[in-house]
Amino acid sequence: MNGLNKGENGMNKSIGELRNHYVPRFILKNFGSSISCFNPKTGEFKYDRTPESIYFETGIYTDELEKKFNERMECSFSQMLSKLLDKDCITLKRKDIWTIKRFLLLETLRTPVPQSFIGDFRRNMRECVESCPDLARSIFGRHIDDVESNESDTEYWLRTMNFILDEDEFTTGAVDRSENGTALAYYFTLAFSAGYLGFWDSPDTDDFIITDVGFTSEIETGWFEGNSWMSKKPLIVLDAVSRIKDRSSELNLYTSVLVRWMQAFQENFYMFPISSKRMFVLINPFFKFVLTNSWMFQDDILKMITEMPDKRLFKPNESSCDAMGKHENKDTYTYRPVLLRPDQVQYCNALLLDRVENWVGFSSMEKMERSILYYNAKGDARCRNDYGILMDIIRKSRN
Repeated sequence: MNGLNKGENGMNKSIGELRNHYVPRFILKNFGSSISCFNPKTGEFKYDRTPESIYFETGIYTDELEKKFNERMECSFSQMLSKLLDKDCITLKRKDIWTIKRFLLLETLRTPVPQSFIGDFRRNMRECVESCPDLARSIFGRHIDDVESNESDTEYWLRTMNFILDEDEFTTGAVDRSENGTALAYYFTLAFSAGYLGFWDSPDTDDFIITDVGFTSEIETGWFEGNSWMSKKPLIVLDAVSRIKDRSSELNLYTSVLVRWMQAFQENFYMFPISSKRMFVLINPFFKFVLTNSWMFQDDILKMITEMPDKRLFKPNESSCDAMGKHENKDTYTYRPVLLRPDQVQYCNALLLDRVENWVGFSSMEKMERSILYYNAKGDARCRNDYGILMDIIRKSRN
């Protein structure tokens, strides 16, 4: 079963001969030996498919790029992932964290969906360059001239992924120094570097689902009502800092850096399910600033920003460094996965259900039914996808 139909991703023909599993098989197998899949656009249902038979398309990108994904990312990351699936306490080196973030960035870009997104990104970048040139340079880097590129969206997308795979250093500086860098690579490297990592677990009563997009995010409550380049989070931070008398130069400098980060990382958090019981979460630095400087903010500040104002979810990791206090690859970071409540799992699944491009996968009919019911109740008129046919299939399966 292909994870995407030809023509829906903006590509009219294959550019390679290999199967491109845009959601890796080593992740899919963590959702069960068999995964049922549903397409809300067509109503098609596939019962108990193997991980090898879903979420791929032949020739989305070149065979060279497919091999590069395997050699430069998937092999090493799959070995690391096996150590992260079921531990109650996770210890990572700084280098490990960069490896995870780089993988998550590539997973965000490698699915067929971003090819339709690339055109929107380039148009939005052009608008930002024209209306806010200083901001544009800050969040797109020196490759801002990409707005004048004659490349097709597909060519630009492929060039960006090739650059990220070829570049060993995961920093905006590396993007700017390279002639092969792109504004797209700079923007997402800035955002993913700024975010901090978390691990959320589902209880025995509920499972995370897996979609053909592979991830989702929560946007700020109501942020789209105003300027899309200035959400509430930077304004809240600037207001809180402005009320502090005799501010230190260090606070002023960090605030300016934090605002820049938040202008690139506009979402509250990105969620990447890595099994039915655990997901990686990349969290906006706003939450760390609020929790570590709680005296600056009102107690219910998180309710203004997120549908999940549970402080447990955003608690920063425990870190240590060498005796000189330097942040080097010797640093160690300890993460304690947070067990979500059933309603929180269903909310995360609702965000995933709304971001489906074509296919959503799950192993339990009963658990999937609860997530759809939550999605329908929570989303009401805002729901992008209709799961009525799947609900009928689930109900009939009980008879």
